[in-house]
Amino acid sequence: MHAVVADTNGDGILGWPIPKTSLGHRRCRTSGSYSVHPGKTDTLVTRIVSLATGRMTRVPRIEAALGDRWIVREEAPEKSPAALFLVSAEGIARPFVSAACDGDLFYLDHGRKLALVACRNGAVRFSHEPERTRVELHGEDSHLPLGVYVQDPRFYTKKVGTGSVVLLWTVTPEEGGADPPDVLVDMEHHGVLYPFPEGARALSAYDRYALYASAEKKLVLRDRSLGVHSVLRPYEHNVHFDQVERFAYSGPELFDLERGVVGRMSLFYTMILTTDGWGLGVPHTSEDKLPARNELWRGPLRWDKPKPEPYYGSRGLW
Repeated sequence: MHAVVADTNGDGILGWPIPKTSLGHRRCRTSGSYSVHPGKTDTLVTRIVSLATGRMTRVPRIEAALGDRWIVREEAPEKSPAALFLVSAEGIARPFVSAACDGDLFYLDHGRKLALVACRNGAVRFSHEPERTRVELHGEDSHLPLGVYVQDPRFYTKKVGTGSVVLLWTVTPEEGGADPPDVLVDMEHHGVLYPFPEGARALSAYDRYALYASAEKKLVLRDRSLGVHSVLRPYEHNVHFDQVERFAYSGPELFDLERGVVGRMSLFYTMILTTDGWGLGVPHTSEDKLPARNELWRGPLRWDKPKPEPYYGSRGLW
């Protein structure tokens, strides 16, 4: 938590810091602009609270909590590479990410005390593509370069359910060329990578199964443990998949990515999905009752839970 605990500017009150802007201190401006005065309010301090003991600790330069420990960045000049350290509740600091990486944390696995880190040092730029940063996996006793590069790890990363895999989406090159593959990072086995086939785009994943659109525009279910790829049906471009824990869904179809089965809900449009596979949505309706563009569904709504079964579509089965 961040807090103001002292009147550091001597104005007699505890004031929350105001963010800096590029505006000057002029009092009169044209309509739509305003001025703020950074540096005239009090200094923030950062503290962490143990949920087990209730103990509060002040931690300068903290980056994040990781399980029952926390990660701090070493003190270094502004914009200079800095190392990260993992600190225990007893205050013992261990090296976590070296200054040679100059790491930016973008995914934390608290149960396994592992972090995915984007190294700001060592970024690369391939021909006609945006700059990409190198991804590494760091833990108490593991420091592994994964051999993959992503443009913006915070945006192109997806933790899938409560499973042990993390999905890294890569970036389509700006001009031609083959797309680099999306990959699954297996946190349980310390960074084992499972790349998707060339030209495929990952849609959703859990511990064992993943959905992707193949280069041939087919929707494919992959069994990660067996290496089996099952073609389900043609894939419609830009169809969005939502995911709740082990369930992925799009329209009336519900995919159980733990068991590798598919169910079909008797709903035209699913608005909410629960962690045990119940969907809340709009039943099938006639064309004249569909909402116009930019209008909301009006109901009636109902709950439905499909019975998962092998997929029998109009274009075949698997």
